[in-house]
Amino acid sequence: MRKPGLILVFVFMLLAVRAQKTELNAIALDKLETRVIQNTDSCQNILNKSILRDVSIFPRLIYLKANCFLYSNNFDSAVLYFAKAEPLLLGDNKRLAFIRYGLGFISYAKGDKTKAKSFYKQAEKWNKGMTDNLFNSLLYSELGTVYFDLNISDSSLLYYSLALANAKQLGDKARIASGCNNISIAFYKTGDYEKAIEWQIEAIKIKEQLGDTLSLATSLNNVGSFFIKLKKFGDANRYLSRSFKMMKSENKIAGFSALNLGVCFKMTGQYDSAIYYDTKALGIYKKLGLESNIGKVYSNLGGVYEAQGNLPKAIEFMLKALEVSKKLKNDYETALRNRNVANVYLLMNKPKQAKPFIFEAQNLATALHSVELSMEVSNIMSKYYEKVGMPELALKFFKEYKKHNDSLYTESSQKTISELNAKYETEKKEKEILNLKNLRRISDLEMTQKENALFQQKLILLFTILTIILISLMLFLWFKRYRLKQYNAQQLIARQKTELEQRMLLSQMNPHFIFNSLASVQEYIGSNEQLKAQKFLSSFAKLMRSILENSLRQFIPLDEEIVSIQLYLDLEKQRFNNRFEYSIENKVEDPEFVLVPPMLVQPFVENAILHGFANRDIAGKIDIEYVQVGNLIQIIIQDNGVGRNKPKDLNQPAEKRHNSVGTIIVKDRIELLNNEYGCNASVSYQDLKSEDGSASGTRVVLTIPFNERKD
Repeated sequence: MRKPGLILVFVFMLLAVRAQKTELNAIALDKLETRVIQNTDSCQNILNKSILRDVSIFPRLIYLKANCFLYSNNFDSAVLYFAKAEPLLLGDNKRLAFIRYGLGFISYAKGDKTKAKSFYKQAEKWNKGMTDNLFNSLLYSELGTVYFDLNISDSSLLYYSLALANAKQLGDKARIASGCNNISIAFYKTGDYEKAIEWQIEAIKIKEQLGDTLSLATSLNNVGSFFIKLKKFGDANRYLSRSFKMMKSENKIAGFSALNLGVCFKMTGQYDSAIYYDTKALGIYKKLGLESNIGKVYSNLGGVYEAQGNLPKAIEFMLKALEVSKKLKNDYETALRNRNVANVYLLMNKPKQAKPFIFEAQNLATALHSVELSMEVSNIMSKYYEKVGMPELALKFFKEYKKHNDSLYTESSQKTISELNAKYETEKKEKEILNLKNLRRISDLEMTQKENALFQQKLILLFTILTIILISLMLFLWFKRYRLKQYNAQQLIARQKTELEQRMLLSQMNPHFIFNSLASVQEYIGSNEQLKAQKFLSSFAKLMRSILENSLRQFIPLDEEIVSIQLYLDLEKQRFNNRFEYSIENKVEDPEFVLVPPMLVQPFVENAILHGFANRDIAGKIDIEYVQVGNLIQIIIQDNGVGRNKPKDLNQPAEKRHNSVGTIIVKDRIELLNNEYGCNASVSYQDLKSEDGSASGTRVVLTIPFNERKD
């Protein structure tokens, strides 16, 4: 009897759960997609409590869930959902780009920077042509960071700059400040500290406007540390002091500023101030429980006391620093601090106490395979063996130290090697002196032979040096003459180019064409056809402006060249009362990115109009076709005029004779293009015949080079 009641309760529970779920649609998904970064948990809860009736938005639902997993650091689930969403979103380049971005972000978080770079570059490819400044800023910033970590400084700076440009487009001051900071750190890594300071100061100006105290103090501390690298301790002190004073609470940035101030004062010999700020940093780090930083402060204090000559106090703090690094199992710091303790004991003339620290440092350096540590340990071991009177081993380890040293031998190190070597050789000779007494005469003879051989070597060396100088001088003179000849050739080409450009401009600025065009305008005005006059005059002005602008450029986009030809043809068509028709067919992909020499086609078109059918009672037709053939553009101009073989009227007006000058100038320009670019530009003519053998037009094939626009 109780079963029906239980069933009713269960049904009501199901209905209640269903009532709690909200229905998702495309508009709701759009809103969630804009909120997912700032409110990841909220978006995830909404998705979990929603139902989906519109199957068409299912791919976007999967994509949005992947985003939620990404921003909540659930990387494995994010990868799984991105993999599900990608094949469902083909054609949606924006979201496909973000999927690649997300996979790059995950790869970077897992430490695979090379894989991260690959995904980010794929995202950049999918994102090409997009104008989403926020996503562009994120993507370029991550690419800059990956290249920074891979030590590819040029690419890092490039992408950080692109990220900054997009942040400026957004007007997002926080992102602009972050971009300036990233560029600064990239310059710092290249060793360009001046540029690093310049960009960090730009970040500081923006952060001052934002009122972000913590971020501002961080940038001030960065600038101070950069000035320390430049050994400009006064400037460093100014920025570090400001950073330290800004921090009202004792946080990590305040500790960094105090620690850097300690370094700054130590380097300027102000040891009391160095101890004061190191002690401040120590108090902050103890309060925050940052043991690694506590160890750094102990090490710095030990260095200050060592510089003061207070060696017992130096040992005290260096042993504390060593204890911290051992506790944290930081083998690198442990090796360095063992070396520091040993060095102070040697300064105290206590080599016995130094010995265990030296050998512990040596074992760690060997295990870590660190060249830097090996160099430091070899140096301290050389000092140790010198103290205990073992010059052979002292020399051996000093040589090992110098082998690891990146820089060239300095005068002081050369002197040290010479002293150790002399000491070793002296002891060795003292042991062997008894055995050498009977061989003295032989040694004298060998010395004489060596001196003679040395003299001969000097003569050969002198002759070799003179020969090298003579050959170098001859090469220099030849190279100078070659450069002069090359310069003269370039100047000649430049002059020819300028002259041709001026002639081409004059050929296109045909005074008869201009006069007739203005006469047409006057005729329209006289006939009270103001609309036609305005339209004609507007097109005429655009054409004149286009001709003048294009004459200043060596290459222009193909689409702009086509527009100029259309303007010219429209004007001529109107001027000749629609006596001809024309068609322009462009088969070149992306004409806005294809750059061609300007003003080459117009003379042939003008020739077709004036000589082909301007004085004939037939419907004229001009067909222009643009085709890419390999690394050249082929332009075909075909008309149905009288052809080229009709006897020319010697008394024809100057307007018609003008055009032949234009085509001659085009041929000269083609020859110049071939000489300058080493291409196969050309112009060829074909006289067209009808079935009865009479002339039915002319076909001109113009082949010219082109460039690709990079931006």
